[in-house]
Amino acid sequence: GATGYVTYAYSVDEVDQMTREFRKNSKLPISEDLSGFEKFKAMAYSETVKVPAAAIDLYLDVRSQIEDQIQGFVEPSSEKLLPDLPPQEQHVFTIVLDLNETLVYSDWKRERGWRTFKRPGVDAFLEHLAKFYEVVVCILIN
Repeated sequence: GATGYVTYAYSVDEVDQMTREFRKNSKLPISEDLSGFEKFKAMAYSETVKVPAAAIDLYLDVRSQIEDQIQGFVEPSSEKLLPDLPPQEQHVFTIVLDLNETLVYSDWKRERGWRTFKRPGVDAFLEHLAKFYEVVVCILIN
């Protein structure tokens, strides 16, 4: 539960900053000039925090890798979604058409499974639109 809350409430950098001192203290060497009891206490504390500190390091590494992967899908790969048109075509409008259920449709039957078909007249439709528009075909995912 705590991991879910931290993931929701804080960025990787904030978690790193908040836990840096704790993780640093888990790696401190034990001083030789301490009394026997103080040495034992320092060793017990050091051993007690090793696993949580390692878990935090693992969490930060995994979360950073996951967020880097997600950024590749969330952020656009370039500033513009479409390249600029050549100067002679600057006056042309762009029309965006959804491929699924607009230009093609899928059908499922128990005997044969899924099949995908072009809609009747789609070729002529696209040729006609191409005379007046820059045609962009996309796939919308629900």
